[in-house]
Amino acid sequence: MLNILPMKNGMAEYYNTIDSRFLVGETVSLKVGQTVFSLVYRPIGKALWRQGEKDERFSAEDLISSRDAVCYFAFEGEQPVGQIIVFENFNSLAVVQHICVEARLRRQGVGKALMETAADWAKRHGQKGLMMEIRDSNPIACQFAESMGFELGGFDQLLYTAMSEQQNRPRALRDSALFFYKLF
Repeated sequence: MLNILPMKNGMAEYYNTIDSRFLVGETVSLKVGQTVFSLVYRPIGKALWRQGEKDERFSAEDLISSRDAVCYFAFEGEQPVGQIIVFENFNSLAVVQHICVEARLRRQGVGKALMETAADWAKRHGQKGLMMEIRDSNPIACQFAESMGFELGGFDQLLYTAMSEQQNRPRALRDSALFFYKLF
C-alpha cells in the first residue's frame, strides 16, 4: 500500500536517494505554431539511460522547517519509493521540483499520487496552479506532465548554457528548458 508523507525529522536520510535514472527512447522537438507550442516525439534507434539531477536548491533541514516549501515521500511499506518537492512562487503558481519514482514502480500511479499531493498542498497554500520545468532531453517527464493535465507554456534554449556538461556539446545538441503549467 502506498503512503504519501511530508518529510519531517527522522526522514532526512531519504532525501534525494530515490533512483532518478530514466530511459530515453525518443527525442523531443518543439513545434511552434502561430499561437501554440506543441511537442513532437520521435523514436531513436537505441534507448539510453540518463541520470536525473538531485535537487540542491533546498537542504533537507530547510524543507523540514519551511512554511512555503515541502518535500513529500511516497512509501511502499517502510521503503521510500518516490519524492516530490513543491514550493510557493512569486507568481502564485507553486513550483514542482524534482519528482522521481523508483524505476521498478514507474507507471503504477506513484508519480500521479505525488503530483496530486503537491496540487493539494499548493491549493491549501493559496496557489493558483502548478508549474514545472523539464529538460527536452527527458521525454518521459514531458509525457507524464501532459498526462497530468499540464500544458506547455514556453521554452528557453539558453537556461542551461553555463552548465559545464552543456558547454561541451555542440549548440544544436544542448538541452532546452520546457515550461509546463496547470491552473486550478
